[in-house]
Amino acid sequence: MAAVAAVGAIVFVSSLRDATVAVKLYDSIEVGQSEESVNERLPVGSDFLTGDFHRIGPPVPEGAHCRWFASDRGSGTDGQDVLRFCFKDGRLVEKQHFRGKV
Repeated sequence: MAAVAAVGAIVFVSSLRDATVAVKLYDSIEVGQSEESVNERLPVGSDFLTGDFHRIGPPVPEGAHCRWFASDRGSGTDGQDVLRFCFKDGRLVEKQHFRGKV
């Protein structure tokens, strides 16, 4: 039973790491950069922990696809810091940093 709990903890920590972006990294990424260069700097991502972020925040730009991450600033009673990167035609067309409740 302890082995199952340990594996579960490892999977959770790995998912959390893959779903979190430092605000410092977010700030260093510029709109207009290629999707490839931005994705090289971002973690793999994990919808396991960020799937609910898709329902909050500003509307997604028309024709764009986005990636959502938790901020390393974490969450509180007033919500979660969310970082969103939206791409269209191979370029970063928008990035958003917002707080929302999921």
